[in-house]
Amino acid sequence: MMELKTLIQGVDQITARYCETHGIARTGDWYLLKIQEELGELTQSYLELSKQSRSRDKSPQQLQKEFRDELADVVGLLLSMASYHGMDLERALQDKWLCRLEQAAASKEAGSGDEASAAVAGSTEAEAARGSR
Repeated sequence: MMELKTLIQGVDQITARYCETHGIARTGDWYLLKIQEELGELTQSYLELSKQSRSRDKSPQQLQKEFRDELADVVGLLLSMASYHGMDLERALQDKWLCRLEQAAASKEAGSGDEASAAVAGSTEAEAARGSR
């Protein structure tokens, strides 16, 4: 699998080319609105895939591909938005999500299963100190 930094660089190049071709400025607003647009398309493809909307005579393979493609659009734009804002996404994911696994393991080693569950599922003291983003 490709490294996150390589994915971000590739998606950045594609969004830059897209915006240049269509005369669009890549701004924070553009990213947020474009992600919203793609979330709508992801929602529609999910509804079709899960038979909660008409599938317009698409095969199960077409529905699965469209869902995968729309999910990739959302993730790609999120990666590019993080880069636009100068965010170290790997560090942010570590600080917000993966640290909970470490906390759960530490709590489990200390012998408290309840604390381990809370570390994974809920907020932590470190998260509260950061202002719970």
